[in-house]
Amino acid sequence: RAELIAAAVRNIPTVKTQIFVPPVANNVPHLLITYDMKRLKITAKEVQSQLRQGTPSIELNPATGSEHGGLMKGLTVGPSGIVVGVWMMLPGEDAIVARRLREVLSKASEA
Repeated sequence: RAELIAAAVRNIPTVKTQIFVPPVANNVPHLLITYDMKRLKITAKEVQSQLRQGTPSIELNPATGSEHGGLMKGLTVGPSGIVVGVWMMLPGEDAIVARRLREVLSKASEA
C-alpha cells in the first residue's frame, strides 16, 4: 500500500518518498513524503487540511507537518513532511489516497 501511494507522487517535481517503520508503532510501515516548498507552494498541514475536507475525507498521520515528528518519535518531519499510515486501509483505499495526494501535490506544483 505504501509503495502504491509512493509511486503515484514520486514523479512530481522535488517529491521524495521513504517507507519506514517507526520503533514505537507495532512495527507497521508508514510512508514519508517530503518536497521542496519553494517548488510546491503548499505546507504539509495544508495538504492534510485539503485531504480532510475532500470527498472522501482522508486523514493523515498526526505527525504530518510537525517539527518533532509528533507521534513518530525520532523522526523530524518538518513543514513539508507528509506521513501516511497504511496499516488500517481497506482494499482499494490506497489507490484513493494515492489519487488525492497526487491531485493536491500536482496542483501545488503548478502554482
